[in-house]
Amino acid sequence: MWHKNNQYYSLPITICELVFLMELPDENNDGKVHFKDFIQKHEKEMANLFENFVYKFYEREIDKLNVHKSKINWDLDENYNEEKGQEYIPKMRTDIILEYENKQLIIDTKFYKKILSQFHEKTMLHSPNLYQIHAYVTNSTFPEKKMGMLLYASLGEDIDYQFKIKDNIIFIKTINLNQNWEGIDKRLREIANILFLNV
Repeated sequence: MWHKNNQYYSLPITICELVFLMELPDENNDGKVHFKDFIQKHEKEMANLFENFVYKFYEREIDKLNVHKSKINWDLDENYNEEKGQEYIPKMRTDIILEYENKQLIIDTKFYKKILSQFHEKTMLHSPNLYQIHAYVTNSTFPEKKMGMLLYASLGEDIDYQFKIKDNIIFIKTINLNQNWEGIDKRLREIANILFLNV
């Protein structure tokens, strides 16, 4: 169990655990022993690791930012008298929130084997992800400029999109993890610069 006295070690130990699991053989239905497909078998763990890595980077490396994660409540109409079943509405739990002065950037990190999906031979974003980040931004109670971002881990595929839905800018970006540290550091700082520029 991680607590304040040992949480510093959680990230390196998690990485070591994932590397160890990757080396374990996996006997599938054909009766032969194969080594595990690391990303496919451990997609959830890799997603958590990626989220924690990005969060810790901003928390430790960029002093000007207010970095946190929080729950966002649905903007329910308080004057509606027939509300029933509120307890069944799912909670919105953000991965990363970056704030600087009058701007807020809500980042939802994603780790998939394939970043884009195919639907009727058309390549597109995963629609649930887009609905999710849109819900976060529109229900955030931050009083001034709000933006959202889907941030995907990639091994070479570069995506850099942005569009505006109502008054809120939504970014779709990737970080290529198949590069040296300088490139990763640069990309993360470019993302933070969104809050320092007039976007």
